[in-house]
Amino acid sequence: VKDHLIKSMADELRDLAKSNVWSGSDMLASTSKDPVKTYDFDRTTLLQYIKGKEPKDMGSSLKSNESYSTTNPLNVKVLRKLDKNSLMIEWGPPPSNETVGYQIFIDGEFKYWVHSAKRNISLLHPLDLSNEIEIMVCPVGDNGKILHRSSIKYTP
Repeated sequence: VKDHLIKSMADELRDLAKSNVWSGSDMLASTSKDPVKTYDFDRTTLLQYIKGKEPKDMGSSLKSNESYSTTNPLNVKVLRKLDKNSLMIEWGPPPSNETVGYQIFIDGEFKYWVHSAKRNISLLHPLDLSNEIEIMVCPVGDNGKILHRSSIKYTP
């Protein structure tokens, strides 16, 4: 559904750009900045947003004084299973000011790169959710090195 929504909006923007009604340069510049809020759009949320209603912020509700287990210092958790091969995950705030982003590994294999230290939510897709998987979120420092590892197991 999300890919269909994104394609529909991209088609609309492309048509506006062709008719010189809109230029994508401002939008592309703003998307390179850190997101102020983290939204989880579906069809209903998108329609409400277009009509002017502010969606629920899906940002972390973690407090800086919370304690975490040694295998999961970022408190990585599955927010929900979206469909048969997609999970929405979130994690706590960055462990240090050196964090510039996160690498996400599935069963030990690098899969995703989150390019912002302020972003703490990610859609994982496609996944084989018929078996248990290990999800590992690794903060990356400004020197490009992994600062530590936070992992959880997802069991169907």
